[in-house]
Amino acid sequence: MQPANELVDVDKFSKVLFDKEKKVDTLLDAIYKEVKPIAKRDEFDLFETLIDLNLKSLKDKGTILLVYLNDSLQFWSDNSIEVNQIYSKADLNNTVLNLNNAWFYVRSMHDKNLEI
Repeated sequence: MQPANELVDVDKFSKVLFDKEKKVDTLLDAIYKEVKPIAKRDEFDLFETLIDLNLKSLKDKGTILLVYLNDSLQFWSDNSIEVNQIYSKADLNNTVLNLNNAWFYVRSMHDKNLEI
């Protein structure tokens, strides 16, 4: 919790949030371009497919990437939070989400049976 006498710099918070939002949207586009062509195959390994995108730095930036295909979790960049393996039960379609005693701002991309 924040001490009562400490003020929040709302402008700075907004700028940081919107900057991260732009970066995440760019990442979502890149992931979509990699995943969409292989999502139609019977067998695929998203961990192998996405390894070249250097997603390890996401955790340091406070970002977690999840990819669901046909309502099942197929890829996660970090396991620091527990999410449901079934998209329809994961409640990730909200913009702001409380998971494991922390608040998350959710950005997502939807295309038929693909949720990023």
